[in-house]
Amino acid sequence: MWAYYEPLYLLLTIPRQRRAISGGLAKWEGRGLQNLHSPVQIRKPPVLIQFVVCRLWLIVHLTTSQKQLVVRGENMSKTQKIENDIRQFLKKNADESVIKKYSRYFKEGYDPYGVAFEKITPKIDEWFNTCQKELSQKELLILCDHLMSSGKYEEANIACAFMSRLRNQYSKSLFDTVGKWFERYVTNWAHCDSACHTILYAFLTDGVVEFKALLVWANSPQRWKRRAAAVTLIKDFSKSGSVPQALQVARKLILDQEKVVQQGVGWLLREAWKKSPEEIEDFLLKWKDQAPRLIIQYATEKIDKEKRKKFRRG
Repeated sequence: MWAYYEPLYLLLTIPRQRRAISGGLAKWEGRGLQNLHSPVQIRKPPVLIQFVVCRLWLIVHLTTSQKQLVVRGENMSKTQKIENDIRQFLKKNADESVIKKYSRYFKEGYDPYGVAFEKITPKIDEWFNTCQKELSQKELLILCDHLMSSGKYEEANIACAFMSRLRNQYSKSLFDTVGKWFERYVTNWAHCDSACHTILYAFLTDGVVEFKALLVWANSPQRWKRRAAAVTLIKDFSKSGSVPQALQVARKLILDQEKVVQQGVGWLLREAWKKSPEEIEDFLLKWKDQAPRLIIQYATEKIDKEKRKKFRRG
């Protein structure tokens, strides 16, 4: 036990130990070189002094540790309280009929409480206002990460809603955070497309990130991230939209084997066709014999039925 606290004792008694060592060296003078390697014996202090030093060290150590725990506890309790409030509300308002109503739209990634959207919407603003008052941005992002990682449908919706309300604080770092959500937590088309239209689209239109940052997503091994590269651009076609950008994404994903990605690419091409029919039709004719039929089907949905025939495989 004493060996653990001995360094502290030596630190507190350096002057006395130094005098002891100096005295020992003085005694060696004139004794010959053979004695110079003999160690100086530093006596262990009396048991009472050992006890006092140990007690002082413990008091200082425990006091410091308790202060750190209190600070951490206060910070964690704020985040945890909001998280618990959200979950308690969702459990209290769970409705099996809501689950039955919407489950038919999901083949995967749907694990809901069953809370109607109109009940959650006003609470989101209330929770977000509380977060703004009580949490730092870092703590809010931790809360969002907890909600996204739970796997519960409504909790992920709330996390995405919180992120969309941080628009005036968007940065490249937050863009990367959303990217990690897609890699780890997004498991259905609803969360993917909602995040595309309310979050990722804002990063682009506000100039926080350039188009090339989104284009990189088309190379991701994660299918929902690849789908997002296409779906994020769709909203822009209701205003201006860039056909060249749409085609850049489409070229990267035109042979993708994942159904959800094929649907996203076909959807993007269909919206781009409304703005530039000739350019998109030329692209589709070039790829009609190689691209998955689902992409061609979605992309040509608004084209005249007779004209659509030329996009069949040869």
